[in-house]
Amino acid sequence: MLVAATFQVYVGLAIFCDSSKLEPCVPFFRDASGPLPTPDSPCCRNIKGQHGCFCGFLKDPKYCSYLVKPRAKQVGTACGVQTPDLSACKSYSGSCPRRKARSFASRSTVKASCYSSSNLSRSVTDDPDSCVLVEENANSRTVVLNRPSFLNALNTPLIKKLHKLYESWEHNPNVGFVVMKGNGNAFSAGGDLIAMLDHINKGNIDGTKEIFWRAYKFIYHLHTYLKPNVAILNGITMGGGGGVSIPGTFRIAIDKTTFATPETLVGFHTDGGASYYLSRLPRNLGEYLALTANRLNGVEMKACGLATHYSRHTNVRLIEEHLKNLVADDPYVIGTSLEKYSDFVHLDNNSVLNRMEMVNKCFSHDTVEQIIDSLEREAARTHDEWCFSTLKKLKQAPPLSLKVTLRSIREGRFQTLDLCLIREYRMTLQAISGQISNDFYEGVRARMIDKDFAPKWNPPSLKEVSQDMVDRYFSPLSAQEPELDLPNYLIAWQEDSFAFVKIIDFSSMNSSEEQEVFAAAVAVAVLVEGNASSRTVVLNRPSVLNALNTPLMNRLHKLYESWEDNPDVGFVVMKGNGKAFCAGADIVSVRDMIKKGNIEGSKEFFRRVYSFAYLVHTYLKPDVAILDGITMGGGAGISVPGTFRIATDKTVYATPETLIGLHPDAGASFHLSRLPGYLGEYLGLTGDRLNGVEMLACGLATHYLHSTNVPHIEECLKNLITDDPSVIETSLEKYSDFDYPDDKSVLKRMEMVDKCFSHDTIEEIIDALESEAAKTHDEWCNSALKKLKYASPLSLKMSLRSIREGRFQTLDQCLIREFRLTSRAMSSQISSDFCEGVRARMVDKDHAPKWVPPRLEHVSTDMVDHYFSPLSPLEPELDLPTKQREAFT
Repeated sequence: MLVAATFQVYVGLAIFCDSSKLEPCVPFFRDASGPLPTPDSPCCRNIKGQHGCFCGFLKDPKYCSYLVKPRAKQVGTACGVQTPDLSACKSYSGSCPRRKARSFASRSTVKASCYSSSNLSRSVTDDPDSCVLVEENANSRTVVLNRPSFLNALNTPLIKKLHKLYESWEHNPNVGFVVMKGNGNAFSAGGDLIAMLDHINKGNIDGTKEIFWRAYKFIYHLHTYLKPNVAILNGITMGGGGGVSIPGTFRIAIDKTTFATPETLVGFHTDGGASYYLSRLPRNLGEYLALTANRLNGVEMKACGLATHYSRHTNVRLIEEHLKNLVADDPYVIGTSLEKYSDFVHLDNNSVLNRMEMVNKCFSHDTVEQIIDSLEREAARTHDEWCFSTLKKLKQAPPLSLKVTLRSIREGRFQTLDLCLIREYRMTLQAISGQISNDFYEGVRARMIDKDFAPKWNPPSLKEVSQDMVDRYFSPLSAQEPELDLPNYLIAWQEDSFAFVKIIDFSSMNSSEEQEVFAAAVAVAVLVEGNASSRTVVLNRPSVLNALNTPLMNRLHKLYESWEDNPDVGFVVMKGNGKAFCAGADIVSVRDMIKKGNIEGSKEFFRRVYSFAYLVHTYLKPDVAILDGITMGGGAGISVPGTFRIATDKTVYATPETLIGLHPDAGASFHLSRLPGYLGEYLGLTGDRLNGVEMLACGLATHYLHSTNVPHIEECLKNLITDDPSVIETSLEKYSDFDYPDDKSVLKRMEMVDKCFSHDTIEEIIDALESEAAKTHDEWCNSALKKLKYASPLSLKMSLRSIREGRFQTLDQCLIREFRLTSRAMSSQISSDFCEGVRARMVDKDHAPKWVPPRLEHVSTDMVDHYFSPLSPLEPELDLPTKQREAFT
């Protein structure tokens, strides 16, 4: 929730001078047992007769005469009050020894004809010009969340101001990037809970809805922002504070950072996009954090991917100064600058990230009851204090919130950011309406108002939470209650990158039509055709050659799993729209993720591709891939090992990964290693292409036909009622053509291929090719040499070893090894060849990559060994269901 729920919030009103330093001056806080300030108090003597006294908690009307209304607003003051005597303010360097805890009563019930503490706090903290300060820098803007007395909690004026500022900068050519930070000891502790309840108690429930409405819209805007943005998480970062920072381009955590999603403790649910980013943390860490409200420090945020950088707090001023002077709009330049001040992460022994095996074991279950049972069994077996502590937190939380939150995160795994926010908004309105349960009010009362920490939840136990209660939280809103209205263009969030999917005009549609069109837009990358006894999936991103991205992979996986046990589906057909079946991964988007610091997002994309490849390779029903066009990289990975692969005269097959600093993946080390002779090594190292006839001849395709026959074979498959592979094969044979590879085909040079590519090292392969070229003057040898010398030296050595190991491994072993190689390539710890290769071929297109290392002799055995070594405990290996599915051999 957008709430500051687990920290005690204090009220202390102070004047801030000199916006560049943002240091408090003239603070005076009255403790309940201390004396009231008078005109002779130190703070009043400094400013008496000029702008009044702001001492906080002045409940006695006789002192109200010392308060004057704010005059003209002026940047540099937290309350918008003129401060002509700045020297007097800056000369005061004392600190507040005692603060009085802010109570709900102090905000909502204390009233006077002049300024009461409640009125005063609203006048100071709700002024947009003071809640958000702006620093104009050389090529950037810095926004400062400036409600330090409330831990920079989010309210409507603050969110409105933020949204307006970010919109104005998005298309301003003088603004290259934006920085956000918090004033005081917090970045942002989330939504202003007290302000929300204040609205509700006054009968202004629409005011509370507006806070969430505006917050979610701003979060969506921030997540799809067209310019780089940096969040400096310099303290407490909770609830909505995470929502307005974590999915940004860069998130800098420090040793003072404290992250949590404590919504379940106050009868709420993780919101502000949390069901999206928590669901994408390693394994079941997101479920653990959301259900228990456990905190992470800055080191842990960096280690699990919530932060992109980690630094000591002593470096924050250096980072800020550097960003102020930086003239750039390139995420790579900004990321490189931040790396200069980054520190290495070391987890302490008590970190939950050192208990990921236990977290996954317990929090992977389908229900809250099963999670608790698992923890109780582990506690009884191991007597581990962590299990007891976790159980205590779960049993303190409201049962309804636990069930709602678990379902929300599980649904978030398969949804885009916009869908998560729309769902969270529905759940939020149900929670604040109190129609199903008043747990939200009770939770805030117990933790924030009475502070008895003894909430009376309703329902009081998990067994009393009915399925109907949970379902109502997720159901669409009524016609009288509009859904969350996100921009008319839909942006499909792709793990820290975005793409305009479809322009849709909602203005003339009713609510139900909007929902249908919205769902269609999300599914537009994968179309489905229902046939007599089959389903046809169409990869539908023709403008990018049907390149794979995360939303597309999620949908494919979900569809194939649903059909595998569906008795009405006998077999599945896959094809591509346009001139490609699939050109592989959307590597430009993957590179963008890495440049923006979202390395975990790039790894998660490949994890999903490899998992789906394994699902297809071990599928329990026949599947047919119609490769009528470009079929490269991951496109081959999700088709070649299927039951039937139909190549045509338009098919172009290749595994060109070494040319972009990667390695043949998605199962390529498995199927390349099983081609005749050393053809697999040749294709994997050079990236050379095969046509449809050659694919059939070497076994990569099972059938070949002319493209003019594709509509006929599609029609035949649509009308076919069977689940028998032999019946499908007989039908395909009716339309198959026979042809021979031409004289220039590499398959006519297999003797030369085997002679040169059978050697043990890349150096020996190149020597053999050079020897043959000098002896025979064969242009093919020179062409192969040119391709090898263009490719990344490190990638060549990795790829050769990968294919050789693949000869003796099962498919699942190949995929697990390939994921290790890919993870190391994405992290760029040894080399950034992948990003450089994509830049040279796909972005700048200068075809002049600067490989590191630049030559084969500079690639050490240790470098290669590191790529093949098991991943660290903090980074889980590729987890494939090998026990449930028969390995493909």
